[in-house]
Amino acid sequence: MVGLNFQVFFYLIQIIITLLFFLKIGNILYKGADFLSILTEARQELIDYITQLPIDSLNTAIDKDSWTVLQVVEHLALMEEDVSTVLKDAILKREFIEEVRQKPIHLTTDRTQKFSAPDKWQPKQETYSLEEVLHHLEKSRESLNNAFAHANDADLEHVVAKNDAFGALSLAQWSDFIGYHEQRHLAQIKEIIAAIS
Repeated sequence: MVGLNFQVFFYLIQIIITLLFFLKIGNILYKGADFLSILTEARQELIDYITQLPIDSLNTAIDKDSWTVLQVVEHLALMEEDVSTVLKDAILKREFIEEVRQKPIHLTTDRTQKFSAPDKWQPKQETYSLEEVLHHLEKSRESLNNAFAHANDADLEHVVAKNDAFGALSLAQWSDFIGYHEQRHLAQIKEIIAAIS
């Protein structure tokens, strides 16, 4: 009887180890719980940084052709809001692509490469309040989370939407792209603060 219990116990341990192995492999092949990590960390870094800045620095530009800190943040909210709609449409259409090429989206953080934001992503006001842009960031993230809520695991890797800089990106790549885009603009905000200080 003891031998039988040991065999059952040993068999259960093997099953558990096998399951853990496949979960680990699955998490490497697909980001699993880490799916939104770049996005979430970038947003937290941004909010932590801008909320500790002196109020009088938030609406000050380096020159007449550049944005203020709060205009940069407003740009991030406008972009995320627009992208949320694009991604939600892509999820609802569910046009599957079997092999989605991985793109070097991490290069988004490279500030030596300059891009012009489309008009729809340009801040519309000269000045904003911190509360106003933080509220807009919160609403735009709700829109993005709502879009992703309609996606299943397969959608995240196989449903694509066009990105102007990188072409077709999977939903998972879009998530990382938005996070890298926020990191890029956090660096810009730090440059603004350094220049006006």
